Amino acid sequence: MTEIQSDSLRKLLHRILTTRPEELGCETCCEELGLLAELESRGEDAASLLPLVRLHLENCQSCNEEYSALLTALKEAQSTNPL
Repeated sequence: MTEIQSDSLRKLLHRILTTRPEELGCETCCEELGLLAELESRGEDAASLLPLVRLHLENCQSCNEEYSALLTALKEAQSTNPL
């Protein structure tokens, strides 16, 4: 088994073992990304306020990439237009 296959298998196994019945799907997660980004940009503990969204982002690379882009854009907007 190659290192890439081993890494992919490890990630898949992690996702399987950390799956919970109350998990969010991508659509529901994406609806909450704006709120999560806003909370984090204000320094609030977003992970405890939106734990299912945070869990989904840990297991979904696509949603995590979208969230990272949103958070970056929000921080840049705040730095160029402070209140």
